[in-house]
Amino acid sequence: MGYKLVGIDLDGTLLNNQHKVDRDTIEAIRECKNKGVKIVLATGRLYRSIREYVHLLELENEQIALNGAAIINSADHSVFSEKLLPVDYYRQVIRNGRKRGIPVMVFDSTGYYSEKYHEAIKKMEMMCHLNVEVIPDIEAIKYVSKVLFITQDNMKIDSIKEAVDYEKLNCIRTGFDYIEVFDKTVNKGAAIRTISEEYGIDSKEVLAIGDSENDMEMIQYAGMGIAMGNAYKKIKDVSDAVTDTNNRSGVAKALYHYVL
Repeated sequence: MGYKLVGIDLDGTLLNNQHKVDRDTIEAIRECKNKGVKIVLATGRLYRSIREYVHLLELENEQIALNGAAIINSADHSVFSEKLLPVDYYRQVIRNGRKRGIPVMVFDSTGYYSEKYHEAIKKMEMMCHLNVEVIPDIEAIKYVSKVLFITQDNMKIDSIKEAVDYEKLNCIRTGFDYIEVFDKTVNKGAAIRTISEEYGIDSKEVLAIGDSENDMEMIQYAGMGIAMGNAYKKIKDVSDAVTDTNNRSGVAKALYHYVL
């Protein structure tokens, strides 16, 4: 199968544990682009925090941020599409988190916000290279793309998930200590579908690579879904193949095997 579009998760997939793209992966992506394959980064991060990788890889088509809540044209950084959380829904989610004493942040298309600075936020700032904005009341943010909780307490994670109205919202675990809540219609798979349809690309011509729960729909949508060697078991179970880990050029190996 000649794949025309490749969707690649960022953290734990494209990036190694030092948050770098290794040389083999940069070269493999360059060869894919020379072959006419569109490369789409699909991340839960803000677009601002992935621009350095977009520039490094010289990507010019649409990219997926905030788990699909925003699709950004990397050529001019304009918003191709955006989906927001209804105000009443996200405020209820925030209040549920407060009751459980879990650090909570909200994201809009340009930044992220918290009512107090938690030690748990440091990791987020280091990873995204963007500082959180501390404000008196995060419920005052009008246009919210997602809510994020930080905790490693499985009981608290389960209690947050149980409190979510799944008919209206999506709630997933991304990484060891992040729980993300966003609109029910938002996921990376839906965003990849939107971009594919924009270019007349069939799902069978899409290859996707990921490692976490927020990559599930993207991997299931793609004609070829690939899990990283370091992926969660449930991601490996739904994938068509498993490549090497993010610290052993897993993305490059998958691209050379299936695309190039």
